[in-house]
Amino acid sequence: MKLIPYINLDSNCSEAMDYYAKVFDGEIIMKMTYREGPEEYLQHLTEDKYDLIMHGEIKIGDQLIYFSDYIGVTKGDIVSLNIECESEEEIKKYYERLKEESKVEMELQDTFWGAKFAHLIDKFGVNWSLNYQKSE
Repeated sequence: MKLIPYINLDSNCSEAMDYYAKVFDGEIIMKMTYREGPEEYLQHLTEDKYDLIMHGEIKIGDQLIYFSDYIGVTKGDIVSLNIECESEEEIKKYYERLKEESKVEMELQDTFWGAKFAHLIDKFGVNWSLNYQKSE
């Protein structure tokens, strides 16, 4: 089984995909607009929505994240993602990049469960937890 997070945004999906690809050194695999999809999808949209993202994919390491512009989604309820980092350097890098345009809910810090951890809500309303489990 493979778990692939799906982030639904409200009309700013393309911008978010560019942002996340940059933050996490990812690669944008695809951005398909509603205009490029089946014609029946256009029937439910006004013409100003045709160029929004119907489906997008970013590859970060060996992990995929899917994206879409989902009209009417509630900011903050779209998804929560936990990034398990492989080193202290990695968690610091991602934290520094994310915190620039995010609300920091919990600063990067050592925790009682033996990890470095931080929690942020980014400018798109996505909840991010960063965790690096330190070895003893």
